[in-house]
Amino acid sequence: RLPRVYLADTTTKVKQHDVLPALFNVTSAFPALYAGDEDVLNLPVLADEHTSIVRYESNTIEVQVTAMSERVLVILNRFDRRLRATVDGKKTSLFPVNYLFTGIIAPPGTHDVILSY
Repeated sequence: RLPRVYLADTTTKVKQHDVLPALFNVTSAFPALYAGDEDVLNLPVLADEHTSIVRYESNTIEVQVTAMSERVLVILNRFDRRLRATVDGKKTSLFPVNYLFTGIIAPPGTHDVILSY
């Protein structure tokens, strides 16, 4: 069972029409398959890296993220282009990941990520 949010331990860029078939071949516990311009290294998640849901409401999700290197944060909510995101109050981009979920690039360090409508 996957957690509601997680840091991907493997990231794979594939063409949009190949994401769903590629998911059937994933062996990672916490994958991020996406079609985008974001380049993130494939590194195992370290013991010091974690996510925590601070607030989960109908219009807002707040997550605290600690990452040692740039990571893909996967939020198991359906991707919606109307959704807006900030990292420490600065606007950032969202992208579809694992066919229908929401992804965001989490920079190194501890950060507050807020997604809202």
